[in-house]
Parts: sequence; structure tokens; C-alpha cells
Amino acid sequence: MKILLSLLVLLTMMACVSEHTSDSASLNSDDVDIVDSTDNDTADTDTSSLGEGAISGEAKEPGTVIGDSIIGWNTIADSITLADGQKFGLTWIDQFDEEEVDDRWYYGAWSFDENASFFNKSQIQKNDTTLGLVLAKDSTDKYSDKDYIGGEAYTKEKYKFGRYVVRMKPTAPSGVISSFFLIDIAWEDGAVAEWYEIDIEFVGAETTNRVQLNLRSTLPGEKRIKDDAVIVDLPFDAAEDFHVYTIDWTETYISFFADGQLLYTYDDVEFAGRQAHEQSVRFNYWPTNIPEWSGEIDTTAFPCQTEYDYVAVYAGEVVE
Repeated sequence: MKILLSLLVLLTMMACVSEHTSDSASLNSDDVDIVDSTDNDTADTDTSSLGEGAISGEAKEPGTVIGDSIIGWNTIADSITLADGQKFGLTWIDQFDEEEVDDRWYYGAWSFDENASFFNKSQIQKNDTTLGLVLAKDSTDKYSDKDYIGGEAYTKEKYKFGRYVVRMKPTAPSGVISSFFLIDIAWEDGAVAEWYEIDIEFVGAETTNRVQLNLRSTLPGEKRIKDDAVIVDLPFDAAEDFHVYTIDWTETYISFFADGQLLYTYDDVEFAGRQAHEQSVRFNYWPTNIPEWSGEIDTTAFPCQTEYDYVAVYAGEVVE
């Protein structure tokens, strides 16, 4: 059921580092640390100390971070307040409830080495009140020589600091990735020159009781890409119902929330600062050919679908 709007209608802390010299889009399971978020102390970060502008317990406006929680997390407000006191106005929200998908989105029509599918617009499914990405077998060679076809959508515009919210219901059978993330890739002579990414991923080798969070960036003055990933336990099975996932992105820290509860904060200023590039909002659904990361592909689950109920962006000019 669609959410009621009250005010308006994709590091160094606790992470195992994997350093890549290629444009790999995936992580080996040995490259991540595992955290238990069912205990509110798991992030090991006192968000109240992130800045002088930190919000006190007196603030009750929806969208305000107080301690480890977002007040009114299930409300789309006109403006929101991050843990350090920065305020951002609502840039846009897409509820996917129109007959046609909003023209702010591009659709993936490509693939990459680690992707066992080819992205195609045919796999974007408009449901009554949600947008679905469908993963299926492709024995026709109509789109590519890959065995499967998956779906991807990403914004035409790029954004920077602020808050990024999605309400989604992932399905991640073995070998499959469901995602929501921010990304910017610069190409040079057909190769990746720079790569920046802020990830929420549900990985098939895990269960949907866990989520993988990751920051990916190119090291300054180098061609190496560095990942800092953690796997966080969730207090629910994400595949059973829709839940709200939030990315709060600033120049000095990046925090992730599920249903308004803090999952993890990357507060290494140098690493978080390397993400300071405008990035597109993106989500995709694809099988991997890296079983040590995602498990063997379970073709008995195909066709399968991940659903997105809405995406909201608070970015750009800070509200005073």
C-alpha cells in the first residue's frame, strides 16, 4: 500500500578492504565485514558527535535524525535534517503510480563481465503502484549472447550531498543481486578512469535478513578502485514486505538506515570525502557469475522480480 504523505505529496571503520585494479562491479564474500544491527549499538558511531549542529531531543519534525533514529521515517517531508544539523529540501519523489514511468529515468541496455545477464528495458515492469525489475532466462539470443535478461533504471540527472530514500521489496535468490545505489563512473579510452559508488545491495549468497553496504572510490592519483564493504544483519526479512532504506550523504560521513533505524555509518573523513562527486540514482537486478560472492545462480526461481514503491531525493541547496 502506498505511503501517506504528511507534508508533501548505491572507509575504514570495521571494514575489510578489497583493492581492485579493474572495473569489477562485485565483491568477494571474503572482502566484507559482518555487523549485527539488531543491537542499536552496532554502528559504533555516536551520531550526536558528528558536528556542532547535531539535533537535540527537542526536535520532532519528520525526517529529523535524533540519535540512531529518523523521526517520522515513513513520512515524506518537505525538508529533512541530518545528524549534523544540515537541512535539505525535497528535490523530487517518484511514486511509480502513473501509467507511464516518469521521464527522469534512463533504462540500462548493457552488461559487464560479472553480470550473467543483459539489461534491457523489456524487464522494466510497471505494476499498479510499484515499479518492478524482472529477471528471466533468455534462450533467444535476442538481446545478447548471455543466458539471462535483467533490469536497470537510473536518473538522467546527477546529485550530491543530501538524503536518498527508497521503499522496496527485494528478492535475491542464490546468485542474484537486488540493489539501490548512487554511482558516477568516468571513462577514458574505453576504460574506467574514476569510479565512485554508495551501495545498498541484497546478495543472493546471503539471505534477505542481511544487507551489504559499500563505498567504492578511486584512490587519488591512482587507477586503483577501493571498496569498503560491510554486511549488516537486519531485524526482519526484507523479502517479505516493503521497507524503507535511507542513505544520508555528507562530505564527512555517510549513514545507512532501515525503517528509520541506523544500520551503519562510514565516518572516515578522507574516505567519505572521496565520494564528493555528483552521482546518479540507480537500481538494478541481475545474476552474477561470481558464486563465491553471490552463490550459484538458482534458475528455478526465474522469472523473479524486485519491486520499488517509491524513490525520494533530498539534494542540492541546503535549507536554512
